[in-house]
Amino acid sequence: MPSSTRATCLPAMRPGTQGMVPYEAFARHPDLLPYIAREVTEERMTNHMSHLVQGKVTRFDVAGVNAFNFVMERALDGGGIASLRSYPLGKSMAQIALSLTVRIPVHLRELVGK
Repeated sequence: MPSSTRATCLPAMRPGTQGMVPYEAFARHPDLLPYIAREVTEERMTNHMSHLVQGKVTRFDVAGVNAFNFVMERALDGGGIASLRSYPLGKSMAQIALSLTVRIPVHLRELVGK
């Protein structure tokens, strides 16, 4: 039976600037990657971040490091000095992304940590 957990099995998410927010999402363990791939999709991330992201969300595989890169367009309202949203908002958006729930099998729960 699957267990639900927050996307904290993705220990690193780093935002970018200039209106697009790229996030690198890393699995804590290679065994978690298939579940993250299934659960953390472009569609789910688009819905989860829709209150802040006005553009397209694209997911890219990052080979060899158990990660995905998400690019969220029109997320920082122009970026840099053109935006009324400051760069720290981009950083806080990573925390919002991490609140996405990911279902994993119970036997893998110990790989997630707290």
